[in-house]
Amino acid sequence: TSLDLKILFMIVRQIGIAIENAKLYRELKFLSLTDPLTGIYNYRYFTQSLDYEIVRAKRYGRSLSFLMIDIDQFKSYNDTLGRQEGDKLLKSVAKTIKHNIWETDMVCRYAGDEFAVILPETDAAQARMTAGKITKNISTLPARRMITVSIGIAQWDPHTNRYELIRRADSHLYKAKQQGKNQVSG
Repeated sequence: TSLDLKILFMIVRQIGIAIENAKLYRELKFLSLTDPLTGIYNYRYFTQSLDYEIVRAKRYGRSLSFLMIDIDQFKSYNDTLGRQEGDKLLKSVAKTIKHNIWETDMVCRYAGDEFAVILPETDAAQARMTAGKITKNISTLPARRMITVSIGIAQWDPHTNRYELIRRADSHLYKAKQQGKNQVSG
């Protein structure tokens, strides 16, 4: 009947609105957790994920390592070649890091030209191998000039919280920079 048809259209319209809302919610969640420039996870997601992985490592007695990566001479690159080239470089570095880690690992934009990589189920020796691979592949990027990165490594232990793990990796990163850049320390 005509009334049945009207009711059916109202139901269909409500279903359409619900589907659209679900799509918008997914998109909003994606946008709130990813860096708009590089498309990798942002700092917010990084802190949530690192806390989760620390709890998981503690619960199951597993290894957990963390890399802090900084692009060497990025400010000079940006100042000399311009911000657009700097943005292209950040995208390329993010993509290279992502292609040199396992799907279960997580790369995030930490700040500016710094990236953080969470390596669950990974000990310090395996983290060094991953860092070496990242360093090697970034140095071969087709950029307007030679690109290198410095990497600090920290391995989680049962007495380490997120802040201490980040501090250790950052300290090793600083050491790598002081030793001449294009280094892995930790």
